[in-house]
Amino acid sequence: MKNIKKELEYIKHIEYYEGLGRHKFNVAKLMMIFVHHLGLDIMYIKKAYLVGMLHDVGKSIIDFDILTKPEKLTSEEMETMKKHVEFGYENTAGYDSEVWRGVVEHHENFDGTGYPTMLSGDGISVLGRCARICDMYDALRSKRSYKSIMSHEAAIIEMEKDIHHLDLELFEQFKTMRQMRGTDEYYPVVQTNLNINANEFKSNNEETKIIC
Repeated sequence: MKNIKKELEYIKHIEYYEGLGRHKFNVAKLMMIFVHHLGLDIMYIKKAYLVGMLHDVGKSIIDFDILTKPEKLTSEEMETMKKHVEFGYENTAGYDSEVWRGVVEHHENFDGTGYPTMLSGDGISVLGRCARICDMYDALRSKRSYKSIMSHEAAIIEMEKDIHHLDLELFEQFKTMRQMRGTDEYYPVVQTNLNINANEFKSNNEETKIIC
């Protein structure tokens, strides 16, 4: 006889990790397009892509039941969830400092209320501020165990409610991107000859572990 409970748990794991995989690709794509939209150079576009791909790498250490809980997390569970940034730090400390900072700072808020170190304003790197916006946007546009998919318009309205968490100037730029309803319009432009190799951004320099 089949173990239905085990099969359902397996499906739940597959669905979650497929969703997490889509999220990292979505954020990486948005980051790349956003940085291109801001007029930054090809090297910065590559770094932005890597930040998107790596920003949630620390979630691999978080208990699966917390990751997929359909109800609001308890205070204790939320503190555990926040540790994914610390685990991300441990996994990306060997990268170029701008990539590493973008990963570590993607939950820092512009008003200084974020985590893990409550940085604020320009104390947060450009890639960290961009990642905060792109991560929030894709999370709102995606289906989660605790929420349904939001439309583009609803996601923007929701983000505006928390505008104090975001770099307002960058957010205004984000909203002007024409591909917000479908990213394929800009994507081929920045995809051409990109050839991203993560190893070119790795360093043994211990200084990359320090947030200045």
